[in-house]
Amino acid sequence: MPQANAAVLSAPNARGSAIEAGEFVWLIDHLCKRHYLPFDGAALLRQFPPPHDREKLFEALRVFGFRFALASYAGKKIGELPVPLIAFLRPAATRSIAGSISTPCLILKQHDQRIVYQEAGNEAPQTRLLRHFEKFFEPEVVLVAHRGATEAA
Repeated sequence: MPQANAAVLSAPNARGSAIEAGEFVWLIDHLCKRHYLPFDGAALLRQFPPPHDREKLFEALRVFGFRFALASYAGKKIGELPVPLIAFLRPAATRSIAGSISTPCLILKQHDQRIVYQEAGNEAPQTRLLRHFEKFFEPEVVLVAHRGATEAA
């Protein structure tokens, strides 16, 4: 498993919202799978023990070789952003029992004015109309790409 850099991640616009440990592992695992990267959930949790928040998520992404950027979709069409990307379901839009915590999701694709996404911890893809994105998701999303993907291109 990759080792963390000594540099501290600075994400001034990121909210420090809590992320459940299972959701944290699920996000990193699924991004690694998409890029055929080895993954060990237990090792991830040893290196990044709870509590988890967005800053810790960003640090783990960096350790695994992902580049990321925060983006606001306000004034932009969400369908124009590259996928996959991480978005956070508003607490009222999720079936989570932790009603005050946003649920992280992977937006997998946009097609026919719909988005297809997976809630962290749930393997079943969900769909929403693109025009309802703002109603269900927080305004800030995380664009994610693996460094190796651009080097190979």
